[in-house]
Amino acid sequence: MRSVLIFIEWYTPANLAGGPIQAVQNIVKHLSHSMQIWIYTSAYDLGDNKIMKNIEADVWLNLSATTRVYYQSKKDVRLIDLKRMVLSINPDVIYLNSMFSKHFVIDYLLIRLFEKCDSKVILTPRGMLKQSALKKKWFKKWTYLRFARFFGLYNDIQFNASNEEEKIEILRVFPNARVTIIANIPPPIHSSPPILEKLPNHVKLCFIARIHSIKNLHFLLEVLKGVKINIILSVIGNAEDTKYTAICKQIALTLPLNIKVVFLGGLAHDEVNDSLVSIIFSSSPPSAKTTVMPSSKPYPSDAPSSFQIRLHGRTYMSTTPVGSYRYQINKPGSMR
Repeated sequence: MRSVLIFIEWYTPANLAGGPIQAVQNIVKHLSHSMQIWIYTSAYDLGDNKIMKNIEADVWLNLSATTRVYYQSKKDVRLIDLKRMVLSINPDVIYLNSMFSKHFVIDYLLIRLFEKCDSKVILTPRGMLKQSALKKKWFKKWTYLRFARFFGLYNDIQFNASNEEEKIEILRVFPNARVTIIANIPPPIHSSPPILEKLPNHVKLCFIARIHSIKNLHFLLEVLKGVKINIILSVIGNAEDTKYTAICKQIALTLPLNIKVVFLGGLAHDEVNDSLVSIIFSSSPPSAKTTVMPSSKPYPSDAPSSFQIRLHGRTYMSTTPVGSYRYQINKPGSMR
């Protein structure tokens, strides 16, 4: 049986880091029946200095017959110890889930620079090469990237982009990189979601992301000021940037009475699923200036409504299904 060693800075039961945890968890669920999976991760949740509850740190734990996880509690791991761990597993594939994580990406790349490795290496940047992300601590990041390119840290690595936009971001930094586009894998479906009744002029929205300026929640809230129908927006995500979160909450207080915003905080994945049971639309705010309005075309109560997005004078219709009677507002240019 082929094997894969996954490096990821946070893994379940951690949940504050958001999407990457669930993305890797979905990969594990789909591959565990056909591959031996080793997961090397931190014993802490994002921003927490206490070891997570209900785990045993610094030992390999069996999650299933084919899946093992190691929760590392040491804040500084010697390269020689990391090297011994990798050599003892000798995986066919090494899967890296970050660009700038010292202990869970950079340390391994440094080992690989001086130690011949037969494992195929796949790296997914998880959005860390976006221009907006690179502006944060830009001097430190660009200094490292120049060092990495000069010494060939990323030579012979297969990059994984989740979409065409991320591929462009990768090639902007590494022009000669080999990039494959593979969208995030959804979790296995064990049951059908319930069919929801869509009431005219009433919409339930959700925003699922860590609350940070690069996620653009403030833009979505500003857009909702111009919406005339009744909307309930559930905001699900860890308040990573407390100042930005306060700004968003202040904007929410200025919204008209027909718009209600509920901040639910960071939730575990199962709790997120429970919260989504009654949601009609999920929203992913674009980065350009848009306006949102309900479609003027009438719909029966048992059918989903639609939204029009106006961008620079052009109108886009959003009708992308996300489960039964769930629709998603995507970024401009990817509308259906």
